Amino acid sequence: MANVLIQGSGGGGQKLAPLTTPATADKIKSGKEAYTDAGVKLTGSYVESLPTLNAPTITVSGNVVNIVDGDNGNFSKTWEIRINNLPYRIIAHTGNYTFTELADGTYSVKVKARGDGFNDSEFSNVETMTISTSSPIYGVSGLYDSSTTLTRTDDAVGMSWTMSNNEISSDFDSVFPYNQMVRETINGNVFVKVPAIWWRIGYDSNNYITDIAVSKDEMTPGTGQVVYKSGAFYYGAYKGATENSVLVSKSSKTPDQSVPRAQERTRATSNGTGYQLLDLVHSRILEFLWLIEFADKKSRNIMIGLTNSNYTTGATDNLTAPSGQLGTSDRMRYRYIEDFVGNGFEYVDGIANYYVSDNPANYSEDMSATGTAFSLLGAGTLAAIQIINTNNPLLAPPAYLVANTITAYFCNRVSINTVVIKGTANTNSYVGVFYWSGETANYMNLRTSSRLLYVPTT
Repeated sequence: MANVLIQGSGGGGQKLAPLTTPATADKIKSGKEAYTDAGVKLTGSYVESLPTLNAPTITVSGNVVNIVDGDNGNFSKTWEIRINNLPYRIIAHTGNYTFTELADGTYSVKVKARGDGFNDSEFSNVETMTISTSSPIYGVSGLYDSSTTLTRTDDAVGMSWTMSNNEISSDFDSVFPYNQMVRETINGNVFVKVPAIWWRIGYDSNNYITDIAVSKDEMTPGTGQVVYKSGAFYYGAYKGATENSVLVSKSSKTPDQSVPRAQERTRATSNGTGYQLLDLVHSRILEFLWLIEFADKKSRNIMIGLTNSNYTTGATDNLTAPSGQLGTSDRMRYRYIEDFVGNGFEYVDGIANYYVSDNPANYSEDMSATGTAFSLLGAGTLAAIQIINTNNPLLAPPAYLVANTITAYFCNRVSINTVVIKGTANTNSYVGVFYWSGETANYMNLRTSSRLLYVPTT
């Protein structure tokens, strides 16, 4: 189509417009002269036709649409967004636009360009947008089944992990709360930060825990479920060692050994307000995160840990993945926590005889006056299940024992006494993440150390 030069009778501005067939109605211009490209004057009425903008292209991710200008940034224009083919909003920029007002649901999105002195563009490609304002939920069920394999639930369905060259690559590396578990140094001590987490914990008519799930936001409990929020805390990245009568979490240290739990508790609290030994509640948080990630109650199927004890801390510092091992039955770390299992046993505080508590002020070798009583039922020595306290579902001691079998349930041995230790320090098939051994009040052993925690009070 040839271009024509349109001149206003007043000698004003000029613009190029394509020549169109003369037409009637309100688009006929008067008082102007039109010429072809060759300068031939045209007579009669004609239509002034505006240039048309090129259509943008869009992509959608979550509740964000990205708009790419079809004119490569030329010309001043705005953008009309349509949702489900209805006008939604006119914006003045390309790039990302985030939908913050739409309810959860699935929508169709398209965009066109608008500009003064131009015809609107055609609409862009149409994309489907799914909005979910609730955070993903990751869970497992089957904690009281005899099978050691758990069933993934909610958004964890289809997720998995692999071990390659002794380092673990996990689908959970990029999701909450695992992606927020990073090392931090506080007053010289190296910790792994565990964020505040919402939990959904299911239980049966005996209050035995059947399923667990985590999310960043509060969840809606179903029948036989309770929702609970655990606060942020810092888990010692290394086994505890003593410096100047204070328990520390540092690399290149020899873990404490042959020190009673009560003395280790004093060394931990000597760091100041908020410092304590690893206790039942915070131990359960990490153990439940382990179960959700690996979906297997037999921890030896994932990593065994060093089947010896009291080796110097820092052996796994050169690993690049959050979780991995130096070799089978060798030093390991889980989410940057070295020797999460292996390299000796560790004290568990907040439990004494058959009483439990989550209040560090109550921790002692006799909590009969301050703790909550529980019973350990069943016949045998291997753990089958934890029992829930619906007011504090993470205060979950063992509840039932089964006969000596290393192919079912949790496969780890449990006994209760004044002092409880957990972990792996030998090659026995019944040790692992969920192993508990009950010891006397004055217990101390070359194979048992401790773990420092920091729990902020605000």
